[in-house]
Amino acid sequence: ASHELQTPLAIVRGKIELLAENESMTEEQLKELVLRVLGELEAERKADNANRPGQKLYMLCVSPWSDRYMEFLREMEALDQYEIVPVIPSSWKDMGYEARLMETKACSHILHRSCEKPADLETAVTVMPVVPRDVLVKTALCISDTYETSWISECMDKGSRVVLLRSGLARFSGKEKPAYRNRVMDYYRQVLEYGVEICSGDEFSGRAPYETPYEAP
Repeated sequence: ASHELQTPLAIVRGKIELLAENESMTEEQLKELVLRVLGELEAERKADNANRPGQKLYMLCVSPWSDRYMEFLREMEALDQYEIVPVIPSSWKDMGYEARLMETKACSHILHRSCEKPADLETAVTVMPVVPRDVLVKTALCISDTYETSWISECMDKGSRVVLLRSGLARFSGKEKPAYRNRVMDYYRQVLEYGVEICSGDEFSGRAPYETPYEAP
């Protein structure tokens, strides 16, 4: 066992050995004390984890503004395994959207799209809560002529994780010709073959199991 595992066990064992020497200690008192010690150790573990930076998660945002960005950040507030960095247009600062994002507990800091792409994309996760259809199509065709598609392309080159939230996909109107709809569905299948994930916020956060088949929006 590692030192991290041995230390709590050694503490509990030492407490039990000391208490065992006290003949006046009842079994119920011993149990209560051991449970209290374990509770204190668990609280220390959680506090220690809270002070450790989580995996970097870049929330890649596109114009125009959508409340889905706030919804995703609020969904992630209960989790502590990610350090979330919204990647936003510089214009959002003057429009007040940057301040709104920073108000959420889940937001670590902001990265403007005018800045250079971060050097840690290889170890980070990229999530798009809003996915315009042209981003999907260009990703499927390996075209990287916009900020979003060049970001995704770089993630592909580095083998990093890219997640498209199902709720943010452009929906079909129901008036499309079958050939057009089928072609778009082919693009969905193509990006899935590249390893891009398409899931719900609950599936991404672990609150719900992943659905294997993909259904059109």
